Amino acid sequence: MCGRYYIEQEEDLAEMRQILTEVNRRYQGTEALSAMRTGEIAPSHVVPALRLSGETVVADLVQWGFLRFQGSGLVINARAETAAEKPMFRDALRQGRILVPANAFFEWRHDASGRAGQKMKLSLSRELTFYMAGLARFFTEPGQAAWQLDRFVILTTAANDSVRPVHDRMPVIVPRDQLRSYLQDEAAARLLLARPVGQQLQLTEAV
Repeated sequence: MCGRYYIEQEEDLAEMRQILTEVNRRYQGTEALSAMRTGEIAPSHVVPALRLSGETVVADLVQWGFLRFQGSGLVINARAETAAEKPMFRDALRQGRILVPANAFFEWRHDASGRAGQKMKLSLSRELTFYMAGLARFFTEPGQAAWQLDRFVILTTAANDSVRPVHDRMPVIVPRDQLRSYLQDEAAARLLLARPVGQQLQLTEAV
């Protein structure tokens, strides 16, 4: 699964800063912008994402975690292999695909007894900013703030060789040359999710 990731704001990360600048411009003066988080991101946080508006890719704000149909808590991940079959995800796969920008994500290395131990940071070897495949949809939440946003999940797939020592699942990372097609073309998105492209990741201890 993917339960934590990281958004960096350093000056040399021009791509991420451009996304944050666009979100700040679009939501200037709103409560939603005040709620936006950077740094280490956890479920329920409000964060930037890329989505289609007509034919244009725009930066928008979304909130991490689908509401469960029954019971409490949030659903934060969806399996790429089965998302199209699940009532919670299938409509979002058709018309709610988003790209979730990140500079790293985190997993916990488990000990021999299965207990979570050392927190590990995973980042792409050759790219400072990468994009995880996400699905977004709107949930009606009676009594909640007037600025309710679409909620999202991160799609996951079987871990590749670089992630498997830590966890058996990882986010679907969309290759650069497929970013627009993932957003724009449902058939292309389904093909990517059926056969995710392996990305080599760097594994370091989180501090």
